[in-house]
Amino acid sequence: STDRTVRIWRVDKGDCIALITEHTYPIRDLVFHPEKAQIISGSDDTTIKVWDINKKQLQRVLTGHKEHVTCLAIHPNGGLLASGSDDKTLKLWDLNRGICQGTFESSASSLAFSPSGNRLAIGHWNGQVQIWDMATNNIHHFEGHSKAITSVVFGHDTSSLVGESKEDILQNIILQSTVEKEVEMNIEKFIEFERDNMEAIWVFEQKAIDRGEEELQKMTAERQAKHERQVEEWNRKEQIRKLLK
Repeated sequence: STDRTVRIWRVDKGDCIALITEHTYPIRDLVFHPEKAQIISGSDDTTIKVWDINKKQLQRVLTGHKEHVTCLAIHPNGGLLASGSDDKTLKLWDLNRGICQGTFESSASSLAFSPSGNRLAIGHWNGQVQIWDMATNNIHHFEGHSKAITSVVFGHDTSSLVGESKEDILQNIILQSTVEKEVEMNIEKFIEFERDNMEAIWVFEQKAIDRGEEELQKMTAERQAKHERQVEEWNRKEQIRKLLK
């Protein structure tokens, strides 16, 4: 609530069984852990806090955002948390270790993982919706709303997504979604990476023949730096894929 508290209610009796008051500014979003008795809150105080429902105690504080935490989404396996912030970043958190796994530029106003966990829907303040295919790292863009996306939710079969905007319009987005398609796209992505890498090496060797030793050393250093960046990017993606399993 904007009163800076989290209240846990017993649904069958309608009474409040816990009052959490650790946040110092209004709370923007809450998610339940799918497997543990935990609730996770994001607040204008820039923090994300993990609570033990049974013990009614704070378990962990995730820090890293520089502005209000606006939205949260937890992966179906419970190991990965996505958070959006007014600092225009989207962060992925390893909940088991309590560390940030990656930071990306994004003005997210709402988030949702697909039931399979392979996709992350990102609603934006400008009315745009993005679908991040985390298996292939492809991002698909959808437009139609003119105001901020306040909520996004996937259908149970992952083939559709509903986005809600401040203009009070529900928009249904039909998505192509089969396991075979995702595997095929992932293989094609890897083959494309390898092919581009081999072509770059061939071009590099041809240029090296035509240039002197000093220029060759410079080209070698640039090529090595580019290769290291590629390896680092693939390692980061592999870490995220492991969290999705």
